[in-house]
Amino acid sequence: MADTDAGFEIFAVTADKGIRAWGPDRPSVFRQAALGLWSLMVDPATVGCGSVVPLTVEAGDHEALLVAWLNELLYLYETKGFIGGECETQSLTETSLAAEVRGETVDSA
Repeated sequence: MADTDAGFEIFAVTADKGIRAWGPDRPSVFRQAALGLWSLMVDPATVGCGSVVPLTVEAGDHEALLVAWLNELLYLYETKGFIGGECETQSLTETSLAAEVRGETVDSA
C-alpha cells in the first residue's frame, strides 16, 4: 500500500481540532484516526512500542464505533498515562472492534 492510500490530517474547528482519516479499508481508517489522535499529544514515531494493550470496543454502528475507539484511546491516556504509537486490528465488524495498541506509559502531568 502506498503512503498516499492511507493517512490523516488535523484541521481546525471552532475552539477545537478535528481529525480527517482515510484509507483503503476500515481497519486502515481506524488506525489512521488513532495516529491522528496521538499526533495531537506527541509525535507517534517517538513513542516506544514495548507495551501491548488489547482493546475491545462496541457501538451501535460504524460511526459510533470510531468515536468509541478514539474515546477508549483517550481514556487509556488520561487514566493510565498510556499512549500508543501503533495499533493493529484483530477483528472489525459494523459494531465491534478488537485491536492491539502498542505504546508506552508516559508522565501525563
